[in-house]
Amino acid sequence: MMKNISLLALLLVVGCSTSQVVTYTNDDVGLSKIESFGLVRSTTRDKLSEDQRLMDSVMLGVIKAELETLGYKASRRPGMFLEYSVVLNNSSESRVNQPNFYERRYYYPYNYNYNVTTYQYREGVVIVEAKDTAGKLLWQGSLNFKVGNSKKVSTRDLLINSVRQVAASFPPRN
Repeated sequence: MMKNISLLALLLVVGCSTSQVVTYTNDDVGLSKIESFGLVRSTTRDKLSEDQRLMDSVMLGVIKAELETLGYKASRRPGMFLEYSVVLNNSSESRVNQPNFYERRYYYPYNYNYNVTTYQYREGVVIVEAKDTAGKLLWQGSLNFKVGNSKKVSTRDLLINSVRQVAASFPPRN
C-alpha cells in the first residue's frame, strides 16, 4: 500500500514539474548489485512507421550510451531491463490582453474589447524505467517538456535531449 501511495505522489510531482528530472528508486530491490542492462522496445517495430523506427533506435542508443557512461554494461543476459515511453498532447493557452485600469475607465469607458491571444503547443513527458528480470520496478525517471511553434528546437531534438537528461540521472555504478 505504501508503494502505491509513493508512486501516486511521484505521478503528481511529474505532472507539476517543469523541466526538472524527477526520479524514483525502489529501495526494496538491490540496484547496487546490478552490473548489466538490456534494452526493451515499448512496442513492436511492426507497428511503427519508418520515421518512428529510426527515432526509437536513436532513443534506445542514447539510453545505452548514458548507462555505459555510468559504468553499466550492455549484455544478452542483463540484470535489469530499461525501456522508455513518450506521452505527447496538443495543448493551447489563452491570454486576455486587457487595457490598464486608467485607459479603460477614462478613454474607453464603453468599449471593452479585450484581445485574446491563443498559443498552440505540444507538451509531454519522457519516462525511462528500469526493471529487474522478474519485472519489478527498480528505478523510474521522468521529464516534462513543452514544444512551441518556434523553429528554434525541433521536437526530435527536444525528445533526444530529454531522454538523455533522464538517463543521465540514473544512479551510477559504485
